[in-house]
Amino acid sequence: MPRSQIGLGGNLGSVPATFRRALELLNDSDSVVRSVSRFYRTVAVGGNAGGGFLNAAATLETKLPPFALLDRLQAVEA
Repeated sequence: MPRSQIGLGGNLGSVPATFRRALELLNDSDSVVRSVSRFYRTVAVGGNAGGGFLNAAATLETKLPPFALLDRLQAVEA
């Protein structure tokens, strides 16, 4: 299966729990999460950006074509 790298980021609620849930939702019959980076804290930029962010990256193996993967990622994000 082709590999795809995705970025994860957030600064609202329990971000580590949100990351874990998103990765669970992405790990299904069409996609497999192969690796996840460490979580990194970064400073928010801009007056309306809120508090600091937690960021990570993950590698997926997926059967989905690019636009279907994008739809899936946006559905998980929603």
